[in-house]
Amino acid sequence: MHWQRDDYPDRIFRAPLILVPVELKRRSAQSGFRLRLHDEDTRFNSTLLEMLRCDFDIEIKGLHGELPTDHSGVDVDGIWNYLRHKLLDVPKMEVNTDVGLGTFSFAKYLMWKDLVDRTEQLRVNDVVRKLLDQQTPAGGWPPPRDSKLLDEQIHPQELFTPLEADSSQIAAIVSSVEGRNMVMIGPPGTGKSQTIANMIAHNLAHGKTVLFVAEKAAALNVVYRRLQQIGLGDLCLELHSNKARKTEVLEQLRKSVERESMVDELTDWEQTSRELQQQRDRLNKYAQRLHQQHRNGLTIRQALGWVTIFPKLGELNFSWVSADVHTEEDWQQLQEQVKELGVLLAEIGDPHQHPLSWVSATDWSFGWQQKL
Repeated sequence: MHWQRDDYPDRIFRAPLILVPVELKRRSAQSGFRLRLHDEDTRFNSTLLEMLRCDFDIEIKGLHGELPTDHSGVDVDGIWNYLRHKLLDVPKMEVNTDVGLGTFSFAKYLMWKDLVDRTEQLRVNDVVRKLLDQQTPAGGWPPPRDSKLLDEQIHPQELFTPLEADSSQIAAIVSSVEGRNMVMIGPPGTGKSQTIANMIAHNLAHGKTVLFVAEKAAALNVVYRRLQQIGLGDLCLELHSNKARKTEVLEQLRKSVERESMVDELTDWEQTSRELQQQRDRLNKYAQRLHQQHRNGLTIRQALGWVTIFPKLGELNFSWVSADVHTEEDWQQLQEQVKELGVLLAEIGDPHQHPLSWVSATDWSFGWQQKL
C-alpha cells in the first residue's frame, strides 16, 4: 500500500499487506540462494490495520486472524480487492500488486497490542495495578521472608533448590512461591542467575508456572543451561529468537509430555530430606549455643575470641561452679576488681617475690589477725 500524509507532502509511505514468512538460504558462499516457505502462518500486516484505525478512522475487519482462502491457499486477489473497496474514498492512498522481500519485525507492536487489549485483565495483578493506577493493595505489601527464621519455618522437604544457595537467596526463593513481590539486587557474580534457576525449580515443584523475561537472550540462555544441567531442561518452553518457530515449540512440548515420571525417586527424597532436617537441627543447635547469652551477659563465642587473642594465657581456676553463678552486674564488678588489682600489682611487683608471699590465708578474721 502507498499513501501520502498532509504533514509530509514530499514523502511517499509504503507498507506491506500480506506477509508470507520465508527463509533465504544457501549451502555455501559459491552456491546460489534458495527461497522456501517458513513453517509460520501467512498473516496480514496488523500494524498497518492499527495505523488505519488510529490515523484515518478506517476499521478493516476480517484480516486480524486467519486470512480468507481460495482454491490455491490465501485469497490474495480477494484481499487486495477488499482493501481497494475500503480505501476507495481515501485520497492519496492506493493498493498495488508489488511483491518485495525484506525483514519485518512487529514484536513491539504485538507487545503494545497485548497490553491494550488486556489492560483490565492485567489490573488483577497488584504490581500492575500499582504501576497503572498507583494503587497499593489493602494491608500493604507482604514483606519477603526473614532469612534468619527460614530453618524454623521451612522443612527441607518443602524446599526444592537443586543449586547452591545461601540464606538470603533461599529467602527470595521461598518468597517467590508465596506470591511476595521483591526486587533482587546484586553485582555480577553474586549468584542472581543461579537464584533465578532455583526459583524456577522451586515453583515448578509446587505446581506453579514461571514466565522468565529478559532484555537479552544471553540472560535467558544462562538460566536455561543451569536448568538443563539439573535435568529440568524439558520443562522449559523457549519462546525467543529461533526457538519461537512453530516446529521448535511443538518439539519442546512433545519432549515435555513424553518426559519420564520421577515418582520413583520420591521415597529417596523423603529419606534424604529427613536426614537433612536432623543434620540442620544439629548445626543450628550448635550455632544457637555458641551465641547463647549466659546469665553474666557473655557468650561462648566471645570466650573463644578471647582465647584466640591471648593464646599464651595460662589456665585459670576459679572457685565458682559455673558462669551462671554471676549476673551481668557481678561480671562488671569482677572486671573493675581486676583493673584495681592490675594497678596494685604495678606498684608491688611480682606477688611471688614479695616478702609476704608466705601468707597463704584466703579469709580474714579477728582470730587470724591475733595469730599473725
